[in-house]
Amino acid sequence: MLDKAIPQQAKNEKMVQDVRSTAIVGFDVLTYVPTGVGGKVAGGLSTVQTAANTVAIESELAKNLYAYLEKQIKSKGIKVISLEQVTSNPIYQKLYKLKKGSLAERQANHFQKPNMIKNLLRDANPTYLFNAEERALLAKALNVDSLVMARVSYNVIQNDYLGLGVANSYLQPSITYHMYNKTEADPVWFHNSFLGPKSEESVGKVSGLEDVELIAKLSQPLAEKTIDNFLNNKQ
Repeated sequence: MLDKAIPQQAKNEKMVQDVRSTAIVGFDVLTYVPTGVGGKVAGGLSTVQTAANTVAIESELAKNLYAYLEKQIKSKGIKVISLEQVTSNPIYQKLYKLKKGSLAERQANHFQKPNMIKNLLRDANPTYLFNAEERALLAKALNVDSLVMARVSYNVIQNDYLGLGVANSYLQPSITYHMYNKTEADPVWFHNSFLGPKSEESVGKVSGLEDVELIAKLSQPLAEKTIDNFLNNKQ
């Protein structure tokens, strides 16, 4: 047994208050994929979880949630440079080529579909994605005093047991968030899994057979609420 549990969250209030500018340099979204047959898809086809589900795709959801996170950080009085400024920076492009496809960049659970943004690194493991020297170099190149890496993940939880292996399933997002300043090796603010609100509407009654169309409809507003709650310290 470990003498001391590994912390799942921490925030240095003083250092975070000193942040005046940032860049979101790693971001992705893991959408929930039903693992059984029966989830609805376009045309009424059923889904079967395969290895193809773990292949990352570019998606509007990822771009929309990146933009929403950027907007909400700005609302805190922090300057956030644009996605285009990040991905067009020569130092970032060099690091992108070096890191793309590494285990720290691409790991994912088999029941979640990775959604990414073109030319932006994913956020599988921010602790190992960039080392301290690379973060300092990148912050200087982007002319910011901090860097942010974040991931939105979705899972399904079961409540309201109805008997015979049937229970209502609800979609629930979470956010992983790491902010580093230019001088510290450790993040000045991090949370490894901040839970957002679960959906008010059930997305299915049998695990693995959830309604894919309903999940898609609920995903963005639930994630936006999760981002709001996290940045405003609400649970």
